[in-house]
Amino acid sequence: MKHETLDAAIRIAEKAGNLIREHFLAGGIVSRRKGSLDIVTQADVEAALLIATEIRQVFPGHGVFCEESGQISGASERVWYVDPLDGTKNFAHSVPHFCTMLALEAHGELQLAVVHDPMRNETFSAARGLGAYCNGARMQVSSIASLADALVASGFPSGKRHRGLDPAPFHRVCGAAQGLRRSGCTGLDLANVAAGRFDALWDWGLEKWDLAPGLLLVEEAGGICTNWDGEPYALGEPGLIAANQAIHRSLRSLVWPERF
Repeated sequence: MKHETLDAAIRIAEKAGNLIREHFLAGGIVSRRKGSLDIVTQADVEAALLIATEIRQVFPGHGVFCEESGQISGASERVWYVDPLDGTKNFAHSVPHFCTMLALEAHGELQLAVVHDPMRNETFSAARGLGAYCNGARMQVSSIASLADALVASGFPSGKRHRGLDPAPFHRVCGAAQGLRRSGCTGLDLANVAAGRFDALWDWGLEKWDLAPGLLLVEEAGGICTNWDGEPYALGEPGLIAANQAIHRSLRSLVWPERF
């Protein structure tokens, strides 16, 4: 698939990923608290600066909405959602499961997505209407037809996010699915749904930069992304369900039966 804008985004994500990988392999990871819930590492800061600088050089008229700044700079009708290091807690604890993510939104619609895993050297990418790929090979969501045969991913909130957590959906899904996984990196979880490795994901309370790239990957790989009411998911909504077409309804009935 040849796409100049996507190719540039892949190059930027891989460049940032190489920087993060060098930090990880060098050890001595430096981190600090970001508010009361999260942490940020030196790799986060350097990768965010690299990505923002590259985008402004290659796409000078585009806005950048980065996790580390939490705001749009150079706002325009074309905005890049950037998470320089998704899975920061994994990174900070020397767990080699994290990624760099970019997504381009134009006129309110996601157009491009890149998720780069620097430790496995895998780059997941998608352009609207052109499919989703991993290292150049076309991806497709799984063909699993029953939740009983499905491997499902989710997230367990940490810190103050535990307040009000309802454990019932976890019990219901664990009892119905083949397995439940929590990797600590939503970007890679959604990429793995697109690749057919996970059959579905449900999560909530995440930011736009956490989800934007993965949403387009899943959709372009033939999957479906909705809110918990079953309506097409819009960035900023609290709850997400991403799955193949066959098991989406079954998963939604367990995640939020009160609204099913």
